[in-house]
Amino acid sequence: FDPVVNQTSNLFIYPEIDPGIYYYSPKNFIGLSVVNLIPFQLSSGGEQIGSPSPNTKHFILHVGQIIDASGYYYTFVPNIMVRYAPSGVPEIDLNFMWYIDNDFALGATYRNPTGVSFIAEAKFLQRFRFGYAFDYGVLGPSGAAPYTHEVMLSFLACKDKEDLDKKPLC
Repeated sequence: FDPVVNQTSNLFIYPEIDPGIYYYSPKNFIGLSVVNLIPFQLSSGGEQIGSPSPNTKHFILHVGQIIDASGYYYTFVPNIMVRYAPSGVPEIDLNFMWYIDNDFALGATYRNPTGVSFIAEAKFLQRFRFGYAFDYGVLGPSGAAPYTHEVMLSFLACKDKEDLDKKPLC
């Protein structure tokens, strides 16, 4: 029995601060962020709710490179993301996106140790991208489907029209 799931009358308000810094150049990018900067634990009336499970800080490092295939209409974007929680083992995502003439993209991710993902996206109306992703988790929750489907809609906020045509990530 968990009152968080079974009672709808409780309302929990707490600050959530997830700061980060991101550097981007035409050929490289790197980002560092902290999720749950202010850790918290759910409680009601001085009593703990559910099993002891404080929400702890998570650190995320994301590094990648943008490689233009000269003479072709291809752009490759390999990148790696490392997630670390002080109470656990670091997790590593290896990601790869292949942009074709910046109008269509295919990608894949290997997430150590839990699964793989595949993505496809297409540009439309010059400033929008529509995408679909399929994620298959090897170590999914017990009783739950081991996969998810995601549909994405992105708006490209590039300053210049030339940037929209040249860069997959403006």
